[in-house]
Formats: sequence, structure tokens, C-alpha cells
Amino acid sequence: MARVVLQSFDGEIPRMEGHYLPERNAAEAANCKLSNGAVRPMRDGVVVESGLTDVDGIVYHDNQWFTWEQVVDAVPGPVADDRLYLTRAPESPQVYIGGTWHELKFASPDVRPTRSWTGTPSDTAESVNYAYTYVSSFGEETGPSPLTFGAPFSEGMEITIAGMPNSASLNNRTITHKRIYRSQTSAAGVTDLYFIAEIPQADTSFIDVWGDNPIQEPCPTKNYNPVDDHLWGLTSMANGIMAGFWGKTLHFCEPYQPHMWPNEYQLVLEWNIRALVALGTSLVVLTDGEPYIVQGLHPDSMAMQKVDSVYPCLSRRSVVDMGYSAVYASTDGLVQITEGGAQLISKHLWSKDDWAAMRPNQMRAGRFGDDYIFTTVPVGSGWVRTVFTLSLDSETPALTRTNIPVEFFYNEPKTNTLFYVPVSKDSINEYDAGDLIPYVWKSKLFRFSDPIGFSALLLDLTGNAKPVPDNLMHIAFEEHYMAVLDQAAWTTPETHVADLTVDDPPAEIVSEDDYTATIDFDAQAAEAFTFKIYGDGNMIYQTSNDSNEVQRIPAGEYRMWQFSIEGTAEVLRAIIGQSPNEVWV
Repeated sequence: MARVVLQSFDGEIPRMEGHYLPERNAAEAANCKLSNGAVRPMRDGVVVESGLTDVDGIVYHDNQWFTWEQVVDAVPGPVADDRLYLTRAPESPQVYIGGTWHELKFASPDVRPTRSWTGTPSDTAESVNYAYTYVSSFGEETGPSPLTFGAPFSEGMEITIAGMPNSASLNNRTITHKRIYRSQTSAAGVTDLYFIAEIPQADTSFIDVWGDNPIQEPCPTKNYNPVDDHLWGLTSMANGIMAGFWGKTLHFCEPYQPHMWPNEYQLVLEWNIRALVALGTSLVVLTDGEPYIVQGLHPDSMAMQKVDSVYPCLSRRSVVDMGYSAVYASTDGLVQITEGGAQLISKHLWSKDDWAAMRPNQMRAGRFGDDYIFTTVPVGSGWVRTVFTLSLDSETPALTRTNIPVEFFYNEPKTNTLFYVPVSKDSINEYDAGDLIPYVWKSKLFRFSDPIGFSALLLDLTGNAKPVPDNLMHIAFEEHYMAVLDQAAWTTPETHVADLTVDDPPAEIVSEDDYTATIDFDAQAAEAFTFKIYGDGNMIYQTSNDSNEVQRIPAGEYRMWQFSIEGTAEVLRAIIGQSPNEVWV
């Protein structure tokens, strides 16, 4: 006896012919979510910011949206909660502090101070040098100025350091004070700069009296270099490290000092860098050639390892941090890379030619729950963008597609909420947050050696799939807008409440006894579906909104059978058999 059971629904596998698909996979899966094994509808987007123009980069920070006409990389800094660090071409890196954008570059003083002394040097006088640094109101300290010329220093002497500029501001920062450093040579013959005093920024001179200013900590910014004006791809790593790149060069900041990017921390790769993803204490570096994995707890000890696979990154906007891995578009398909290496995860989805027809260099991607979601313009689409969602939680990933016109995605890092900018580039929208979108899930082609007939059908749906009656209900207003539902007023108590809205009550209303509102059900919000059966390519039967009972299929024998579900209801399974006994299980 023949029987078809459709359950544990899955998406499309484009590379396979329709009748070779596994029974759970679809010939077509559009606008549906399949994460729990059932077929559920997607929701449309909800506009959260409108009236924009030509947006190509967005960031949500400090409870507001920032937009740019360029691609951006932005990360909160490991310094204070209100700081956001940003790179975007062709502008230089920036930092957002206290409601204002500032250039991240904070240049060191370039004026060499002078020195003079009083007193007579002893035979054991040491030759010392001095330097000063600027400290901003943001707590940033520059590198040291050029050193003074040497001066003898011994008991009974005073050295005056002068000629330090009165600089109230630098790089749009307020300079609050200067720090003075003096050289000291150890018994091992190693000379270093040590902090001895702090003076107001307006002071242009300082007197160092022998014995009054003992040396303290070494100068923490002696290897200071400001950030490169061309830095791209800003990425936050563990241990207060930030990374970026320019060309083939990988840059790291001083830990917990995002304004400080020492040249000695730079690493030069064989290929131009396209994107960075931080995984634990490792940094995945994607290039025009082989990817690299860079590991280390401090920028001065980073070790580079080349991944033994030529998987160049074709689109930096296809790169997504999945938490445990990075996924991106390469020449042969989608690549998933972890600290342990790289693997091609889409080889069973597309042949190399079919993958090229997806135009991977046009892909822009994001993270939708645990799924990889991307938008591209496949060959033959007329340059119309299509959204594809790829499930990564199985050994055989499958696709669903959505017709929402997405230009690019953005994951808000605090909540991992997915947002997108439409192809019109005029708004920001929350993905899968609005009205239900009717879906289509069409099964594989079931081919039999001889014509057979099916006579019975059973559809299992969730309880909330029944239409909502056009009734009235009453809700009482409470302090926090909690709804108290009068079940007795419902014709069918188990029906699903679709969309309820309550107008704000007058200000004098303070308790539920003072105010009651009457709300209408939206009958159009009811979830519905249509199940269609095809025999040898022709539709032979369809049913709508009938479930959880055996239905008769018209008589007829066919070699090829196919089934589709359309609508907004959540369908758990469909069983098609040659008798009612075969489906009632």
C-alpha cells in the first residue's frame, strides 16, 4: 500500500532534481519558516525609521539610529558604555562620545620642549631627557613628545622644562592636562621614560627639583601611534583588543586603548584583506586568497596560521559572525570557518556553475536566529533582489526564499534582532515582525513505477489555525495595560486572538473599575491555508481551512504526484493514503 507523509518540513535543495529530493524537502519553499518542523508563515517587515535617503550603512547605538551613505563597521569600545567606534571609507576612523562624533586620530605633540638647569652637576650626575604627553577629557593619552636634549642631573640641581604649547584642544578634544616623563637608566643599562608629574594644560613649563619627583610607572604610550586614516573593517576582540585592516596589513590597538595603534603590532599578509570576524580569542581574516586565523591574548604575541584551502572572500558584506563560526561567499559556494579550519557548506546545494549564477559578489547577509540569511540578484532575476535563508543546524542545509525587497541586513548586537534596509534605501525595518505573509511550500515530485491512486487525506494543524469570528470582547484597563479577557463574551473560547489595540485612556483613569473599552476582532487576521494535490502535473484537488479530519480525494491514477500548502496557517503534517485507515494514525 502506498502512503505519503509530509512532516518535519524542510527547504529547497536547488542542485537536486525534484524527484530525487528527500521526502521532507521542498521543490519550492517561499515565505515560510521551517525551524520547528512545521510549516509556518513569515511576517512582513515593520518600519522603525523612515524618511531616509540613499542609506548604505546603519548602526543602532545610544537608543538611536545612525545612517550613512557608505558601508560602515561599528563596534562599542572597551572603554565606556557611551562610546562607539566606526570605520567607513573614504573617511578616517571616528569615535562617538557624549553625543558627538570625533575623529579617532589623536596625534602626539610634535614640539620638542627646551631644558635649562641651575646648580652644579656632581661627578656622578646622570644625563636625563624629558618628554610630555597630552591627556584629553576622554581619558586618552597621546604618545610622548620629542625628547629634550640631555641635561645633567644630581643632588642640589633644578631642571626647567619649557616651551610646551598651551593647547586647549587637539583633534576636537579638550586637553585637560599634560604628563611629564623623565628618562632613567637601570643597572642593566636599559633606559626608559618614567612618569614624574602632572600639570594643567595651560602650564608651559615645569621645574624638576632633585629628590622631589621620584620616578613612577613607565610611560604607557611610549610606542604610541595614532590610528591609520585608511583603517577599515573595525572588529572588537576579547581582552579589550580592536582590530582593523588596510590593504594587506592587519592592525591592532593597544588593549583597552582604542585610540592607540602601535606599528609594532602590525601583521602583513600575502593577500589583500576583505573582512574580519572575531571568534573567542581568535581572529578570522578573510582575504582575496586563503583565509587566515590569528590567535593570541595580546597584540604583541599574535600568531598567524594560513587555512589550507583557497576560499577567497568575494563579498565583505556576505560575511556573518554566527557566534561559533564565520560564514561568507567564496568562489565555490558558502564557506563556514571556525578556529579549527574551513569547510564548504553549500556543495550539495549548488554546482559551481549554479553558484556563479547566484552572483555571490553581490551578496549581503545577516544572522536570522541560528540561520544564515542573504540577499542577492541571481542571473535571470532582472537584477531584482531575492532573500534566501539557509538553515545551518543540520548536516544537509536547505533553503527557503522570501520576496521582501532587501538591500542589506543589520544585526543589532545587544538583542541580535535582524533589521534591513529595502532596495529603495529610504527606511530601516525590523525583519519578520509585521503582518503574516502567505507562504507556499510545494513538495518534491513523488514518482511511481506504475500509475496509482490516492483516496484519503488528513491534515494536522495547530489549534490557532481556525478562523477568528468577527465578535466583540471587553478588556479592562489596568495600570500597566494588562488585558483581562471576558471569556464568557467569546463565541469560541479557544480561538486565537490576532491583533488587539487599546486606545490610551484619559489621564484621570487610574483603575480598571473606571474604564472599559470594547475591542473588535479583526476577522481578516484569521490564519488560513489551501492544500493542493497535483497528478501528472495537473491540479486534481484542493481544500481550504479543513483540517484534523479525513478528506476524500477524487478518484484517479497517476504516476507523478505532488502536493502544496499555501496560506498563513501552521501545518504540522499531511498524510495521503489509499484508504482512510492509512491516514488516521
